[in-house]
Formats: sequence, structure tokens, C-alpha cells
Amino acid sequence: MSSRPRAHIHLSSIAANWQAIDRLNPTATTAAVVKADGYGLGAAKVSRTLARAGCSTFFVAHFEEGTALRQALGFGPRIFVLNGPTGSHLRTYREADLTPVLSSEEQVELWARAPRGACALHFDTGMNRLGLSSTHRRDELHKLQPVLIMSHLACGDLPDHALNRVQLDRFTEIASAFPDTPASLAASSGCYLGKAYAFDLTRPGIALYGGSTPPETVRLEPT
Repeated sequence: MSSRPRAHIHLSSIAANWQAIDRLNPTATTAAVVKADGYGLGAAKVSRTLARAGCSTFFVAHFEEGTALRQALGFGPRIFVLNGPTGSHLRTYREADLTPVLSSEEQVELWARAPRGACALHFDTGMNRLGLSSTHRRDELHKLQPVLIMSHLACGDLPDHALNRVQLDRFTEIASAFPDTPASLAASSGCYLGKAYAFDLTRPGIALYGGSTPPETVRLEPT
């Protein structure tokens, strides 16, 4: 027998955690973030389990992760690529049925010149790490016909932090400029902040694996 440590992953617990988070905001779609090979647990197995549980939208970080996940899931589920397009992959996004998330002016310009497919737009509402400015020309962005607009909470794990409300107000104003486009603000911790933060789609990641701190009313299983 090997003396090396082993990790036994309970896929049923990951599915149960997704379902618990899904019940929190029943009017919103609950996606699943499976970047970094499902946080090291195996993106293909995790995603197939979540798909059987009802998940139809997934997020990865890189194009290569997206193509591997598409092979594992087949065509049907929506797969967003958070790091967005690069010149080398422009023409293959549509072939792989992947949806890039555009987070910079450079990516918007790149995608506008490409043989375009679906895209998402990521706005910076206060995290100050990446994202489009809220003052970016709206007519230019509307021409891209995004299928999702999104942002990310900087302090979602601190429910009483004042920045959460600031970002909510900023994102609500942005979403109002795209009334026919689904919107997403809440990642793992944001899922616990209430209906106002859920919008149309939530994006739990580490929470699916029992790695966040939910309120007492939510029970997550260790995986």
C-alpha cells in the first residue's frame, strides 16, 4: 500500500451544496464555478455531477479549461470563460461553444473585430482588480449583444461591510442600462446576502466544496 495521503471526494456532497445554495434564491439561476480543475477536485467529475443535479451554467478561468469541460459535458450547458478572449483563440470560441467574459477595453475591441458569438461583460463596481468601467460607451457594448452582465463583490464575505451596498447600487444602475440582459453579482459569499444581490444568476464557487461561511440557516457539507 502507498504511504502517500489520499483524498476521498464525496461528489454527492458537492451536489447537495449546490442544491442548498440554489434554494436560497429560487428566482435566480444557480451556476457553478469549476475553475482550477474544480478547485483541484476534478472539474469533469464535479461538473457532470452538478449537471445531473440540475446545473446548466458553468464558469472556468481559461479557454483550455473550457474546451476540456465542453468535452466532458457535451453541448448544451453554457460555459463562461472568465479570463476572456485572446488573439490565438478568437476563431475557436464559437466552435467550442464557449462564452468569453470581457473585462477590459482591449478585450471589447478584440471581440468586436472577431467573428463574434455570445459574450458576457464584466464591470468593475468597486473591487478595483479587473472589469470594465461603468462609464464605458454603452452603445458600443450593446452592439456586442451580451448574454450576461456581471460584477464581483469585494467584501461579500463581510455581510455588514458598507462596500457591499455601494457595489449593489452601482451594479443596479449598470443593469438598468441592459434591461433585456441577465445580470449576475453574487459569487459564493454573495449568495447569502439576500434576494437583492442575486439578480438573475448566482455564481457559487468555493461554497460548493464547503469552503465558505454560510449563515446558520444554510448547511453545507464537507467534500
